[in-house]
Amino acid sequence: MSKFSNILKMIILLKSRGKMKAKELSEVLEVDERQIRKYRDDLEMAGVHIESLRGIDGGYVIKGFDHLMNLDISEDELFALNLANTQLKDAGFIYYNELSFLIDKLNSLKKEYKTEENQIQYFVKSTPEINSDNERKKGLDINYSIITRSKIRIKYFSLSSGEKIRIIHPYAVISYKNSLYTVAYCENRKEILDFKISRIKGYEVLSDKFVFEKDFSLKKYMKDNFGIYRDGMMNVKLLIYKPMSYIVSEKVWVTNQKITWNKDESIIFEAVMSGKTEIVSWILSMGSKVKVIEPQELKEEVKKEAEKLIKYY
Repeated sequence: MSKFSNILKMIILLKSRGKMKAKELSEVLEVDERQIRKYRDDLEMAGVHIESLRGIDGGYVIKGFDHLMNLDISEDELFALNLANTQLKDAGFIYYNELSFLIDKLNSLKKEYKTEENQIQYFVKSTPEINSDNERKKGLDINYSIITRSKIRIKYFSLSSGEKIRIIHPYAVISYKNSLYTVAYCENRKEILDFKISRIKGYEVLSDKFVFEKDFSLKKYMKDNFGIYRDGMMNVKLLIYKPMSYIVSEKVWVTNQKITWNKDESIIFEAVMSGKTEIVSWILSMGSKVKVIEPQELKEEVKKEAEKLIKYY
């Protein structure tokens, strides 16, 4: 790609994403970080001011540059487009990179100055959500609250504690196994939790504002989590037989996984994973083609569930 094309793309990326590190820009533009700094200097000479923020949350930020044509794109439209784009990435859509840059162009046309702190974040695992009108409205209202940093009072039904009134600070919207969730700080529990949107029985967007936790990262929050549950981190080691060995090896389940092949085409799957409830369900879904090597706690849990199944039949 030519230098001019890269500089234009850099402008679009910074306008769209608000703040990016030199390393992130170099990966997208496929040049080294030294070249990114040269692009920045060239833009400065052309009157395009790019601020360099230091620190762990730092990066390049473009300010006062709005020569690109503006389209009347609503926040709701961008919400739907970005969520669909992330779901396509998770599904392995072959033209994801091309579509992603097109969406970056559309994001960059918004007049509001965006930073990493006020951009909605999306994290998708499994298949897309098909929402009813009611669920769709809830999702859009939560998206609005994320953008405006507005607290929400919700009437929420929990499987463990029943229906309760809570005040939440929504940080992100995620899609998991055909359901939408919001990752939010709960004033009642004093911690960040996942709330299934379909279990929100009533809600009110409040005028009270909240401060977004600067050290919160959705990527870190979801890292090595096997699903939506967070009931215990464990060192998992499984022996998985053919044909499940091939099926499991074809997917990245968690970022730290390690797979070792054996001569009989079985594999040793090792990973540090969180979410015991769904790990057990995943193991049981493989039937007799998997054996838990460790930890002992996981062995006992799978055994207990298997014994219950035998009683049913």
